[in-house]
Amino acid sequence: MLTEILINIGNTHAQFAVFDGKSVRLTETIPTSQIAVPASIISTLSKNKDVRIFVASVVPKINEAILQSWQGREITFLKWEMLKKVDFSKVDVSTVGADRLANISAAVATLKLPAIIVDCGTAITTEVIDEENRFLGGAIIPGRRLWRKALNSHTGQLPEIELSESETKAVGTTTLEALSVMDCAVIGAVERIIAKTTEKVKGASVYFTGGDAPFFSKSLDGKLLPENFTLVGLAEVVNQIR
Repeated sequence: MLTEILINIGNTHAQFAVFDGKSVRLTETIPTSQIAVPASIISTLSKNKDVRIFVASVVPKINEAILQSWQGREITFLKWEMLKKVDFSKVDVSTVGADRLANISAAVATLKLPAIIVDCGTAITTEVIDEENRFLGGAIIPGRRLWRKALNSHTGQLPEIELSESETKAVGTTTLEALSVMDCAVIGAVERIIAKTTEKVKGASVYFTGGDAPFFSKSLDGKLLPENFTLVGLAEVVNQIR
């Protein structure tokens, strides 16, 4: 029997899953821009009309919109106070995004600690958790698509190029090839962040999650996490607060 619908709302995509108290099953992924519609239009919601909804969202405008669109549904938004097994005393937790909170929850529940979670999406974030379940903080930098959009929007002639599946050569012979070299730069940035973090947190294992994680895991040392990792963190919080 289902106990909860879990939703991870990112800047670009929203993941839906069903949770039966033990296992998390990813059911659908849609563009975040399309989520603020009546619940009857979204398959996961329409098939589970009376099930409670638990949400991790980094888009406040979407939160207000779904509350209006899904009136009558029981909706709970993830907050840091719900993470009963995590020590936040080392950070200013008031501004930590819900996606990062869910990643921290999943790390404490399922991974070998200390750990560095690298979440590769619209933004690239790191979450650092030590062996005593303390969240130590992390980093936030633009993801690959934002690098492309920034060059396109702030120059007169440079186009916004598509994402590549693997790192390109370092010397481009055309403008498009030269632009693709930015992937070398963003890989280097993440590599440097990981290196500086492991200097501080000795023995930390590195893990990659998020939609762009496969790209980075091809070039950097670390383990690629399951697609539903952030949702697993949500489920862990559900079990703590119910």
